Amino acid sequence: MYKEKLSLKFVHLYPDEMNIYGDMGNVLTLKRRCEWRGIRLEISKVTLESNDFKKGDIYFMGGGQDNDMYKVFEDLKNSKKDFLKEELESKKQFLLICGGFQLFGNHFIDFQGRNINGLGILPLETKAPSDNLHDRCLGNIVTEIHSKHFEEIKNNYGEKPSKYLVGFENHGGQTYYTDNSLTPLGKVLVGSGNNSKEKIEGVLHENIIGSYMHGSLLPKNPHLADLIIGRALTQKYGEEFKLEPLEDKIEWDAHKAILRKMGILNTD
Repeated sequence: MYKEKLSLKFVHLYPDEMNIYGDMGNVLTLKRRCEWRGIRLEISKVTLESNDFKKGDIYFMGGGQDNDMYKVFEDLKNSKKDFLKEELESKKQFLLICGGFQLFGNHFIDFQGRNINGLGILPLETKAPSDNLHDRCLGNIVTEIHSKHFEEIKNNYGEKPSKYLVGFENHGGQTYYTDNSLTPLGKVLVGSGNNSKEKIEGVLHENIIGSYMHGSLLPKNPHLADLIIGRALTQKYGEEFKLEPLEDKIEWDAHKAILRKMGILNTD
């Protein structure tokens, strides 16, 4: 146990509208991994009806259908944009999956040509080429974590971590960076990632992690979950935290099973 009683506040952004393909599993994973270490994780929700909500240490937004994204963005833009920008400037941790990732960019154009002007926090843009199934980025995805980010993960995770991330993607939008200040979360080995051309996945930019990995991302990638927890603790308490190791055999078995299925690992 840690020397003092630790606690973190977790804010789930639009859990009803932005929650598909197992995204809720990310919330449960962070909650359990904190509890197993004696860290209290207080969870609150931001909804379309929320006008006054608690500040957090970790913010999460999952993916959603296009029509739900329109409703969410109008609410973000009209009543929550300034608050979220202040929290980002305060170095709070953000995990954004699929639609959440897209909405923090400059704009999203759907296959009908309708444009959602995003929050403009990340320099990226997303466009859906069509509504045809063959144009979707769909299926299992494996990425090799960018070397810059892997070094931080190794320093934070209690045991020797995998250099891979595994997940499931299902998105019509194709995302491109609009300047070179961004670093991808990883290099795509299997699947599409941000788009069907560049073979890069997501982004890790300062205190924002964006990804197209559903399935969900954190249960099968405990090293990334612990990076988020460790960063949040460091920011809140003002000191570096090396998290106590957990018994992650089940998590790594699930992780390796996908790597073997995709031909990345040949043996245990």
